[in-house]
Amino acid sequence: MADSIVINAERREQMGKAASRRLRKKEDKVPGILYGGSDDPIPLVLDHKDLLKAMQDESFFSQILNVSVGKTSQQVVVRDLQRNPASEKVTHIDFLRPGGQGNQCCNPIAVLKRGRVQRSEG
Repeated sequence: MADSIVINAERREQMGKAASRRLRKKEDKVPGILYGGSDDPIPLVLDHKDLLKAMQDESFFSQILNVSVGKTSQQVVVRDLQRNPASEKVTHIDFLRPGGQGNQCCNPIAVLKRGRVQRSEG
């Protein structure tokens, strides 16, 4: 198995539409959010070039990633990714912390031969 993908991020201080536009256009950064689990949501800022480089790995959307914010690192999965339809630039990304109570990132199912579907306990 390959090494885990590490994404470097910073805490986002300014919120709102104007601040997000400023990040995207002038600084070539991507706003994002890290939520889930028992911790509070953390607004993030990621470098667009670093994010595109990480997205070239085919397992980016399907494996657990490490997002380092300051001196801490957290395991996350990509929950949502928004792109500009004209330029294909990433405009926003959502990361989800897997685990915790009532927070499942996927619901496993078992498919039987006759077309019946049962949800597996897990």
